[in-house]
Amino acid sequence: MLSLEEAISFLHHHKQTSLISHLQSLAPETRVLLLRQLSCLNGCFPEVFHPQKISLPPYEPFTSPCQTQPQLYEIGLQALQSHQALLILLAGGDGSRLGFARP
Repeated sequence: MLSLEEAISFLHHHKQTSLISHLQSLAPETRVLLLRQLSCLNGCFPEVFHPQKISLPPYEPFTSPCQTQPQLYEIGLQALQSHQALLILLAGGDGSRLGFARP
């Protein structure tokens, strides 16, 4: 299991600094549980923190908006179903922790 100092270093290294103050504020028994989880992440999931770079196929940009909202919705659904688009939903303020400018 990681020590508190090792966990702090691990979180700094993986740019997860918002978790450090939370970790330090936990009761000792709860902190131990989180340290155990972080220990597993340290060895088991490096790809979570350092995903591989991929090249994306070329795409055609939208140059003019569709006349109606249902058309846009249908285009989006078709793109998702044919694996030509990706949808990422961020909720609960996790955006800033994941490196976005704001939640």
